[in-house]
Amino acid sequence: GCGVEISFSAYLEKNHVVIDFKDNGDGFPQSMLHEGILSDSHGLGLVKGPVEHSLQGELSLRNDNGAMTTIKLKHS
Repeated sequence: GCGVEISFSAYLEKNHVVIDFKDNGDGFPQSMLHEGILSDSHGLGLVKGPVEHSLQGELSLRNDNGAMTTIKLKHS
């Protein structure tokens, strides 16, 4: 049968390293896109804290023919 495919890419954008994780599934629920990652109940909640606090980065979610998670980290 057809399964969900997951891909990722990493690239430099000005002074940031950007890592995109994408799948071809149903995408994120609209409530999650509007309210954000509220707790550790999703695996993304476990990633958000270290990315934003320890690494001073950004984590963002969007739907683009599936779910896409982007992590943006400062690069010196």
